[in-house]
Amino acid sequence: FDRGDHVRFEWARDRFLSIRTLQAMAQLKRQLLEALSSAEITSPGLRASYVEGLGRRAGGCDGIREALRQAEPAPPEIVTAVLSAALFPRVAYLHAPPTGKGPCSADQVKLHIREPHGKSHEPQVATVHPSSINCKLNGA
Repeated sequence: FDRGDHVRFEWARDRFLSIRTLQAMAQLKRQLLEALSSAEITSPGLRASYVEGLGRRAGGCDGIREALRQAEPAPPEIVTAVLSAALFPRVAYLHAPPTGKGPCSADQVKLHIREPHGKSHEPQVATVHPSSINCKLNGA
């Protein structure tokens, strides 16, 4: 072990953290970045092994920040959509009733939520609080 490794292990031990768990989390972060790269949400071509190498050269971190500094920023709409999907999985969704003439109008689109305890299979119509930043559509 060199001095840096010893400091890292001491830091983790002092906070009752498993170094192996932290290493596994870093690997998951690199895999997520690689998946986002393959979906072209961030710069294409990022590989987990390359990001790991960046981290080693930057002093032993996971390499995510270094890779993102070099990457082109993703459009804010895509980042918002990815974060919303990750933070609110299977909680609420927009429902647009099928029409025979193409897309339905915006006033026909309803927010549906699933019953929290899973007892009912029928979705419930919901509304967003007027003061919520999610209340306004299309920046209006």
